[in-house]
Amino acid sequence: MFKKIFITLFVLIILALGGASYYVSTIDWNNYKNKITAQLEDVTGKKIVINGKIDLTFFPKPHLSATNIKIYNSNCQYPPWRNQRNGGGFKFDAVAQEAICY
Repeated sequence: MFKKIFITLFVLIILALGGASYYVSTIDWNNYKNKITAQLEDVTGKKIVINGKIDLTFFPKPHLSATNIKIYNSNCQYPPWRNQRNGGGFKFDAVAQEAICY
C-alpha cells in the first residue's frame, strides 16, 4: 500500500515538473525585455539596452541568455554590472556587445 502511494506521488511530481518546464519553455521572453532591463538597471545602476533575442533554458542548467546588449556606463568602471547593494553583487551572465562610456 505504501509503495503504491509513493510511486503515485513520484509520478505526479515528475509530471508536474515536466508540465511546468514545458509551460515556461513556451513563454516568449522577448515580451518581458522592458521588465528585465528595468530590473538590471535597478541592480547595476547603469542604463542597459537589449536589442537582441532573450532565451531561457533549463537543461542541463537554468540559463538566461540575451544578445546584442548595450551597457551605458557613465564613469567607465569595469565590470559595470558589479554592485554591492545586494550583498555580494550580481552575476550578469552575458557578454555585452558594447560598453558605452559617456
